[in-house]
Amino acid sequence: METPALLPQTVTLVQPPPRRRGCFKFVLFVFFVLVVLVVLNQLLTFPTGISFPVLGRSVGVVRIEGPINDSAQTVKVIRSFRSNPLILAIILRLDTPGGAVAASEEIYREALKARVEDKKIVIASMGNAAASGGYYIAMAADEIYANAGTITGSIGVIALDWNLQQILQRLQIDPIVLKSGEHKDTGSPLREMRETDRHLLMGLIRDSYRQFVREVLRSRAPQIEKAMADHPTRIADILSTATTQASTDTLQWQAFKPGSVAAEVGVSPAVEDALRWMADGRIYTGEQAQALGLIDKIGTLTDAIEQAGERAGLGKKPSVVERSPESAIPSLLGMAARQFWQEFSRGRGTSVEMRTEGL
Repeated sequence: METPALLPQTVTLVQPPPRRRGCFKFVLFVFFVLVVLVVLNQLLTFPTGISFPVLGRSVGVVRIEGPINDSAQTVKVIRSFRSNPLILAIILRLDTPGGAVAASEEIYREALKARVEDKKIVIASMGNAAASGGYYIAMAADEIYANAGTITGSIGVIALDWNLQQILQRLQIDPIVLKSGEHKDTGSPLREMRETDRHLLMGLIRDSYRQFVREVLRSRAPQIEKAMADHPTRIADILSTATTQASTDTLQWQAFKPGSVAAEVGVSPAVEDALRWMADGRIYTGEQAQALGLIDKIGTLTDAIEQAGERAGLGKKPSVVERSPESAIPSLLGMAARQFWQEFSRGRGTSVEMRTEGL
């Protein structure tokens, strides 16, 4: 008898568990994306982080946009251009209604150092608006460019206050204020403004206004004097008292003695007198400002860059490095909320500003 052939046994192979390479790759990808975002954030936030290298002699453009509530980031951008030997000229691109007095002054001082101490060409280029504190900053430049329709001027100071007393009464809220001195809560929105408060705040406004006029005279006296000589009729038409009902009883005539600021700066009293008529807080178009001697030329940002390139010896088409005070990423995520808080927080008390309302 034949022995039956043995049937082949089925062998089950045990597969090792698959390695979780997909999960590891995903984690690695997420980590890579986070690193890229951090690096981009640093690259875009030029004042505080890494910046794109300047590879050759260039013109630097600093954008100053929106209400001026803080100066730190803008000052850092200007300072980075000041310290870079490859940046031969700086463009201050202004599109702002102005803002806080001290912040505007700090940006102005830093730009002025770039021109006076570092001997760099500084040119201001005005966009839609460069009024009040924006105009103050522009005075640091060798030349000021504006479009024909730019809104500028608004030379003056404003203080805003909120009185929430009636609202608090309706809500049956009785605020309790403890203070060390009579004027410690001057400008508080929790009570009605007293005459003594008004007197103190007007003193601040007058002195801030005097400082503003002094800087305009230091920067623009020759141009204003030339405008007075070249086309006095045009100036008289722009400053027509029939339009604004201006008089010598208004603040700009009470803020300081006639001729005192002119003597301090070393310019003609006639220029000071003309500037007082201009500096009643009114706004001007670019063409009007040029006729008054407040700006130098009608032109675009491109015109300003070409002029800066030529003055710096780089030709009409220079290499341009543009840096903004704030990163694009934080701006998209938090700018709206930050601006809302800055606007709302102005109601906490009186703020003295170089700002044009409504722009």
